[in-house]
Amino acid sequence: MRTQRNIAILSALLALCAACAESPTTGGAEVSAPEIEAPGAPRLYTNAINICSNQAVPSGYVIISGSSSTSCPNWSPTQFNRYLVAVPGTQEIVCSNSPVPSPYVLIAVGNSTSCPFWSATAQNTKTIRTPISPMTVCSNSTIPTGYVIKSGGNSTSCANWSATAMNTYSIKIPASTEIVCSNSPIPAGYVVIATGNSTSCPFWSATAQNTRTIQR
Repeated sequence: MRTQRNIAILSALLALCAACAESPTTGGAEVSAPEIEAPGAPRLYTNAINICSNQAVPSGYVIISGSSSTSCPNWSPTQFNRYLVAVPGTQEIVCSNSPVPSPYVLIAVGNSTSCPFWSATAQNTKTIRTPISPMTVCSNSTIPTGYVIKSGGNSTSCANWSATAMNTYSIKIPASTEIVCSNSPIPAGYVVIATGNSTSCPFWSATAQNTRTIQR
């Protein structure tokens, strides 16, 4: 009797162990958790190379950071005489003395000890990205070909901030008919069919026209 009971207990334990062993597998093959990707993560810069600061930045490249090197002219332990340059990603923080390749736009400024001309009170970086429609850019940004300025705004993220002045622009690819600010570029194929006045655009006054209606 006791032997039968012991056999029953042992069988139950063996069944339980088999179930535990099978739980993390399917058909004997291990199942791994799916990889999680960051949604919308911008592509980082590529083709990075260090160049001496007295050399021209190659076309299409930006300045990512500065450093000091005895291998380059004008070496000083307290000054940058070498730049890390690279082809920018979808969105990139670059040094303020960096060229901005077309069609990138400027969306913010900042401060970093990794870039030249640093000071505790000065901005020496800029954030650039490829344009999307619609989007907000700093008012000193280049407006991409084919885009128009729809309105102005105000942001501490852009240079020349003031509580009473516009230092950002809302830009977009226009529809077949669009009201744009008077300082907006007019894309090829569009003509001006009217003018108007809006407090949403720069250079507003009660007696001046600061918008244009364009059509293709």
